[in-house]
Amino acid sequence: MLEFRKLCFKREHAPIDFPIPEEEAAVKLLKSFCYFDLRPYLRLIKSKTKIIVGEVDEITKISGAIETFKGISKSHLIVKPGGDHFPFQ
Repeated sequence: MLEFRKLCFKREHAPIDFPIPEEEAAVKLLKSFCYFDLRPYLRLIKSKTKIIVGEVDEITKISGAIETFKGISKSHLIVKPGGDHFPFQ
C-alpha cells in the first residue's frame, strides 16, 4: 500500500494516514465523478482563480478548461505548451 501512495503523490514520503478505499469502492467513486457536473456552481466562485491546463491534456482537454474559464468571472486561463494533465511534471 505504501508503494501505491508514493505513486499517487509522487514524493518520497507519501502520507501514511491518507485513506485509500478498496478497489470496488474506488471504481464506484471514480465512475460517479464522470457524471458529476459542477458547471452550474462555477458562477458562485467569486475569488480570483487560475485555471491551468496542458496543451495535450486528454482528461480535461482545453475545451473543458475554456468552459471552466468562462464560468468563473475572475478567472485566468493558462495553457502549458506541450503539457498533459499534470503540466508541471
